[in-house]
Amino acid sequence: MSKDEVCFRIRNAIQPSTLHISLLTKILGDNTMIYDKISTGIPKRILIIDNDIETKRVFQEAFGDSSEILSVTNLQDAQSEMKDFHPEYIVIETALYPISGFEMCRRIRQIDKNVDILLITSKHVKPNDKARAIRLGADGYLKKPLNADMVQKETIMIYKKKCDK
Repeated sequence: MSKDEVCFRIRNAIQPSTLHISLLTKILGDNTMIYDKISTGIPKRILIIDNDIETKRVFQEAFGDSSEILSVTNLQDAQSEMKDFHPEYIVIETALYPISGFEMCRRIRQIDKNVDILLITSKHVKPNDKARAIRLGADGYLKKPLNADMVQKETIMIYKKKCDK
């Protein structure tokens, strides 16, 4: 079975079977990280850049003990933690100061092309914010208030989009 056929099966299954994952391992060898993430829908290490503690609580509710979650409030701490913590998933609030979440996303994307980035925004959303987020390198975009269900769904959508690439 080809990689495309396996990706098709993953995109159309809520929980791919062990068979799908073993086929991916045969097809891709050691390069299966993205497909492992698709199969579980759970990132292992999440870095949250937000000054709202509710965001971390929602992500803990969404992924439980399956993910290690670290929360910081600024770009300097985020860059330091990226080196030490090695997140595979970064959540960034757009309304941070003095550097906006959009700018943080752009800078992080320059440093790491493979990390998954989810931009989240407060209630004050401009019509072109989602398009701007994607253009600057975000893989997903959500509007607050967040809940565990919407975080899980968006995370799975991010992983499925990566399978399409």
